[in-house]
Amino acid sequence: MARIIVMPDAKHLREGIAGTILYAEQVAPEHLDDLVSSEQILERLEGAVRDHRATVGAAI
Repeated sequence: MARIIVMPDAKHLREGIAGTILYAEQVAPEHLDDLVSSEQILERLEGAVRDHRATVGAAI
């Protein structure tokens, strides 16, 4: 099963996954076959990215 991983910085990804993971989820092809399921995955992914952006923006 494939995995979606969102990290704040993936410069050194070739060295392996280390550091903060904002979002991680296993995704099977059947999760993408259904419109509702695929939209839910996208919403969770969007939430992780936007939450991180808001946190970084607030720190500046």
